[in-house]
Amino acid sequence: SQCDADLADLYSKFNSTKKNSSELEKGIVDLNYKITKIQLEIKAKNVKIKQLGENIVTKSKYVEQLSGRIENIKKSIGKILGDTYIIEDNSIINVLLSTENLSSFFVDIDNYASINEKLQILIQELKGVKKIFETEKKDLETKQTQESKLKYEQEVAKKNTESYKKEKQIVLSLSKNK
Repeated sequence: SQCDADLADLYSKFNSTKKNSSELEKGIVDLNYKITKIQLEIKAKNVKIKQLGENIVTKSKYVEQLSGRIENIKKSIGKILGDTYIIEDNSIINVLLSTENLSSFFVDIDNYASINEKLQILIQELKGVKKIFETEKKDLETKQTQESKLKYEQEVAKKNTESYKKEKQIVLSLSKNK
């Protein structure tokens, strides 16, 4: 990546300058190197954090969609169970006596079988969607943890940079006093 190339270039300049300098200048060059290196690392982490943030937004929307799909499947299952209950509530003899002919009785039986088949299909779909939902939710939590870790590392790096800048100022003031 660009940050790696910048780091390699910075390191070669650092080594070149270090060979041709006095001890104080070497100290300043060393501190400048550390500061710039950390700034480049912070830049790389900013890119990663941005990518993770975008990924988290996408995953969150997908988890929401899955949640909505689960609710729709549950409603469909509830409706089918209600229809099944109505059919089961009538005894076979009542259904047979209330139908005008034998063929409509078999149509009712076929409808009952069809409802049960749809119910089984929806239950399997619900199980699959719930499994995907749980996997995506765990992945989302992992990405959020990664983002938090990167942000923490970035804050530590910024504090280190400030520390190196203060140290550099001390070295510069000492060099002026000589």
